[in-house]
Amino acid sequence: MARCSTNSCKNYVRVAYDGVGDLLFFPLFYADSVGSYARISVVNTSERFAVVADVAVKDAVCAEVLASFYIYLLPNDAWSGYIVKNGGKVSLVSYDDSVLAGGKVASSSAPFSVDFSKPKNPASDTRFGYVEVVALAYVDTHYVNPGNSTDTYNYLMTSNGFTEEHLFVNWLFGAKDTYNDVAYVDDNGTKRFSGIIFPADAHSGFYDYNPVFVKGVISKELEDGTLSGWADIFVNGYGVASYRAVAVKDFVMLGDDVVTLNNSLKDLRGHYKPTPSEAAYLDNVGDVNLLDAALAKKRVMFHYTRLQEMVPFMFLLFPTKQMAYDPTTGKCVATEHTSYVWQDDGILEVQGLDVVTISDEGEAKKCAFYPCIWDNTALLSIARTDFGFDPFLFSSGWLEVLFASPDKDVVKFAFADDSSKMQKWSEINALPVIALAGYLGEGFVSLFYPSYRLPWNEVCVFAKAYGEESVFHTLPYR
Repeated sequence: MARCSTNSCKNYVRVAYDGVGDLLFFPLFYADSVGSYARISVVNTSERFAVVADVAVKDAVCAEVLASFYIYLLPNDAWSGYIVKNGGKVSLVSYDDSVLAGGKVASSSAPFSVDFSKPKNPASDTRFGYVEVVALAYVDTHYVNPGNSTDTYNYLMTSNGFTEEHLFVNWLFGAKDTYNDVAYVDDNGTKRFSGIIFPADAHSGFYDYNPVFVKGVISKELEDGTLSGWADIFVNGYGVASYRAVAVKDFVMLGDDVVTLNNSLKDLRGHYKPTPSEAAYLDNVGDVNLLDAALAKKRVMFHYTRLQEMVPFMFLLFPTKQMAYDPTTGKCVATEHTSYVWQDDGILEVQGLDVVTISDEGEAKKCAFYPCIWDNTALLSIARTDFGFDPFLFSSGWLEVLFASPDKDVVKFAFADDSSKMQKWSEINALPVIALAGYLGEGFVSLFYPSYRLPWNEVCVFAKAYGEESVFHTLPYR
């Protein structure tokens, strides 16, 4: 895999500070049968390119896929879906024409609806979970053939019998072998538009007017992504809590990022159209190890206010834990999609977190055990521990969650399945984490993003091939 220096690297997988990228994380949704529900919204910010994206809904425990489907966003287009619970089932319903229902665009009279599949883990609760949205392809809607001004995107659409653009983009993406290739190819010397820009395609032999490149420089819009999003959680009797989706830039690989990796990693240089079930896993559309490095954090901090008779919980998302449920052991286990950060020889590692609560006046109380919390789930709730530590001890203050620790002692809490498996807590340098805090007692009161103790210095990051040394010791952690 090619490496780049901080001076020469222009595009690399990183968290988007402007909220726009090609991969979106919605760290939390909530729905119940008494009228509480979540609304997930995605916007395509491009004025030129249509986007095909996969929406994957996952459960909170073993990150099992509950639903996966495609949305088709025209330039400056938006999509919204509602996660609701009716009749004992949790579903996603959308009346938006950017998703298809029965071969037609969804509408108020013919909504798109998908019931969440039942998780294999009996302890899972489909009322909670998280959502990922990843760009799969782009369509150039501004194309005009330089040699024939009548040969345009609109001409291609109408000549194939389409008047509804969402349906046309869907047809281009999945229906015809003629449009399996990248955006511009030589069609008997006419150089006419042929369909779709696939992020996973190898960009070679393109013509000068290809929109992916401008004077030899790849399009920042296509490289970094064009999607943004937000979520609204409506809790009956308590109001609305809203947050912006976490966006990642340059996760979906365009031609200049594609690498040949051995072992279990995919070579994405071919013309690859994933099915919805395949696209639900991040490693099918990008290098999840690069994503691990981009999301690596040492610690996160949240400010909280403890309300009377409220029991607060903290939800933290470990987004690259692509897991499954093992009914024999009753635990989450590693799968072929699980990032190597989370496993050792195919066995999913139980992760420990250290927790400190700090009052607004500066008084700090640290958990007596380190790590304080051991967990294997995708979404983690933090509450009072069995041994008496209360992370929300003060009426208001800061909660600090550590993914690395200066402590040099061996951990005092053995792994439940192997009491001999001990490790030094200080050996855990950082972890790929997306965090969002929510107070849950009688209802959600507030949702908060974390702050970071350490500043983030942008650098060019890279991941080594599967099975090699972890990349995290090379990064300036936040």
